[in-house]
Amino acid sequence: MSDAYAYWRQALAASQGKGEWPPVHEGDPQPGYYRKRAHKGGPWLPVAIWEKDGELVATVDGKPVDPAEIWTWVADKPVAYEEFRERMDTGRWPGEAPEPQPTPVIGHNQPPSAPLEVMRARIEEQVRVVEDWLELHQNEVHNQAEADQLADMLNTLRELAKEADAERKREKQPHLDACREVDGKWRPIIEQPKTLAARVRDVLAAWLKTSGATGAGHAKRKVVLRTRKVAVIEDWRAATLHFIDSEELRAVVQKLANAAVRSGQTVPGVRVETEETAA
Repeated sequence: MSDAYAYWRQALAASQGKGEWPPVHEGDPQPGYYRKRAHKGGPWLPVAIWEKDGELVATVDGKPVDPAEIWTWVADKPVAYEEFRERMDTGRWPGEAPEPQPTPVIGHNQPPSAPLEVMRARIEEQVRVVEDWLELHQNEVHNQAEADQLADMLNTLRELAKEADAERKREKQPHLDACREVDGKWRPIIEQPKTLAARVRDVLAAWLKTSGATGAGHAKRKVVLRTRKVAVIEDWRAATLHFIDSEELRAVVQKLANAAVRSGQTVPGVRVETEETAA
């Protein structure tokens, strides 16, 4: 299998004095991580080039750009993945001092506009980085350093999912409150005729049973006695055995068995196994 990141790996090694620089061809960008000046004498910005849906795409500081247009500016400026990741996560390159924060203005703490799009962009960027890492490392961890990197990414994914879910709940809450308010206003009005209708139904049902009449009422929908079959379980074991091959029953039994063994109970016909998952 060809290594899409071969150029970047060789260029990164060459930048560290560990080999020769690979040839650069204008208009032929290569996947990898690089850096680029924001402007002449300006700060270094993180650059990523990767393949998506069969085409090369690129970002500079998280913003989409044409990889061909920036290629000759970044081809000789590869950076390690860890450096790129730190710059994207913290806004600083390794060893770079944090920029002074502006003094907050009173009354200017409004939430960002379009939180859905902001959250989507953050998640898509992190997903791309994690998928890129897995591709670079061929879905395997080879040492503690790589395990630590991947664990940090896992935690970031979890935090983003939690943050997005919290934002979803925040956005939905006013609608839930409005729905509850509407329900609260209408529920007493709806329940009054429903409750009385149930009482009337029972009175009519008693009369229909004793009178032998086929129905009552002059409206299009007459009130009649309806017959339905209802199961009265007299032997639970026999009834359960009848449904023993039902997927619905097996799902219920599996859930009960899982809860039982986790609480230390012994369940006949159940073998307890230990599963290890990363938490």
